[in-house]
Amino acid sequence: MTLRVGLLINPWAGIGGPAGLKGSDGKDVVEQALARGANPQSQQRVQQALKSIPAIAIAIQWLTVAGDMGEDACRCVGIDPLVIGSANSQPSTAADTERLAKLLITHGIDVLLFAGGDGTARDIYRAVGSRTPVIGLPAGVKMHSGVYAVSPNAAALAIATLARGEAVAVQHGEVRDIDEVAFRSGIVKTRFYGEMLVPAVDELLQGVKSPGQAGEEDVLLAIADTIVEQLDDDTLTVLGPGSTTMTICQQLGIEGTLLGVDVLQGSSLLHADINEADLFSLLSQSAAPVMIFLTAIGGQGHIVGRGNQQISARILRLVGRDRVCILASRQKLASLAGKPFVIDSGDSQLDEAWAGPMRVICDYREQILYPLGRRWEAEHE
Repeated sequence: MTLRVGLLINPWAGIGGPAGLKGSDGKDVVEQALARGANPQSQQRVQQALKSIPAIAIAIQWLTVAGDMGEDACRCVGIDPLVIGSANSQPSTAADTERLAKLLITHGIDVLLFAGGDGTARDIYRAVGSRTPVIGLPAGVKMHSGVYAVSPNAAALAIATLARGEAVAVQHGEVRDIDEVAFRSGIVKTRFYGEMLVPAVDELLQGVKSPGQAGEEDVLLAIADTIVEQLDDDTLTVLGPGSTTMTICQQLGIEGTLLGVDVLQGSSLLHADINEADLFSLLSQSAAPVMIFLTAIGGQGHIVGRGNQQISARILRLVGRDRVCILASRQKLASLAGKPFVIDSGDSQLDEAWAGPMRVICDYREQILYPLGRRWEAEHE
């Protein structure tokens, strides 16, 4: 049996994340990101996935489109795909994504592997609906939809599972996206667009992001108070995005950034909404100790690689694992249903090296250890 896999890449997906733009939708945002020195990452993430497909999964016929929307990534890893179309414009647009997805479907593919974020998922949904199974390879800034694998390697393993001819059920995965204009103003508005079919391969696909639960306010304040008590004037404190970390700023009476990355020195705001390049420059030139506080996405468990790409793999390597702490209420941890935290930094060696128990502050002066790992990968090797 030969598995016919369609491959479609949004070449600009995720470019706005490290630049602190909180999304990549629109030509203007791409231009801003490029002006800030950001580089597209989706090609590298797709190549990582393609190279990770086990040798046993050789019975695959790849169908894709010309250039940076698929063909280039295939040829870079030694795959000779069937090229069936091309973008109408350069750089390519959402209209190209939608049209080319429809074209791939007409060629009788068994599954569509697409790389992007929630905006790309929305474009794919308009083209595909629930006619053909899809697997989203996470390459964007926002990935709240339930159609994405937890990482590029997980997407590769899902494809390999299908290529081996194993019986795999399909389920409906929600397509959701955020209003980026409101998002950049600190307002989170999500909209349900529909559902696509996704292979139900255990733990390889992420869930839909869970919203915060009512009644957590007191716990968030308790977590924030714990951090405030620890602040040291000689230490740089990096706060990732999220309502939990935003509560720390509120307790200090400073204007933090709900959906960006802030840097404190002691109890004072040093940099608000900093981008990846400026953050790396600051930390690499400073002799001060650094602490990074991150939150976990409820229902998914990602601590890196979902909306906080400003905290990149090179920054994590610079700071070190022991200087990173997770802030999460017990209610948020319960929403993971026993699944480990997930790291998707774009550096698979770092992701592997960081697997293991992570320190989590879950209430006032209360810490637990919670696993960060790649359990799904070990179980599918």
